[in-house]
Amino acid sequence: MGGPLFEAVLVVLAKGGFYTVRTSRVWTGPAWPDPSDPPYYNAVVEGSWRDGPQELLALLLETELSFGRQRSVRNAPRTLDLDLLDHEGGRGRFEPDLVVPHTRLSGRPFILGPLAEAAPDWRHPETGRSALELFEASENKEQYCCVAEKLLKAPEITANP
Repeated sequence: MGGPLFEAVLVVLAKGGFYTVRTSRVWTGPAWPDPSDPPYYNAVVEGSWRDGPQELLALLLETELSFGRQRSVRNAPRTLDLDLLDHEGGRGRFEPDLVVPHTRLSGRPFILGPLAEAAPDWRHPETGRSALELFEASENKEQYCCVAEKLLKAPEITANP
């Protein structure tokens, strides 16, 4: 589940100039904050990008729309949710609504598990802790697991920035 959708997203992102470097497998777990909603499928992609974080966020939001994302109330169930977790290992606030690393990253096992798999060398710029250390310290981590045996397949793109 989820793999073909995520791989289709990678193709759209590549056409927009975001090139996949490493990926996680697809993970699943209960929806948050309402576990009665359909389960979430999560994956993390590390990529190469030529512009700044605001331009990357714009590409992510445009990609969500192209896959039918409609924003209603905060944390409502959705077809696709693309988050910018980090940009070049830095931290900062980029107007209008972008903060890196993602403000709630440290407490979300559904992101930390795939992040530890895709970018095992990543460290939180404020705490210095690895994604695996943060995942191991998070509550309810046992509810999240891989549902795919293989890593996501990156699209074959000949030009790289």
